[in-house]
Amino acid sequence: MPFSKDWDDYDDGGFDWNEAFKAATRCVIESVPPGSQNRTDPFTTTDVAEVIASDDGENDGKSWVGVFRLHDGRFVTVNSWCDYTGWG
Repeated sequence: MPFSKDWDDYDDGGFDWNEAFKAATRCVIESVPPGSQNRTDPFTTTDVAEVIASDDGENDGKSWVGVFRLHDGRFVTVNSWCDYTGWG
């Protein structure tokens, strides 16, 4: 799917995706086996080159889930939720 989501548009759900990415990167893997070439640095919506699949979540409901290709070639998954306590 070509990149088309407006990540900064509150009415289009972009605001929620920005928050979902922030929550997801708090849980990113911080170590890899010695000698691994895998990168573990955080990512944001500005790093997304392609939305492979995504499903908008709902506050106090289903999670925001997606698979994305980043500009640096990594593929990432996001699975974040939001309720009255905040994002997780």
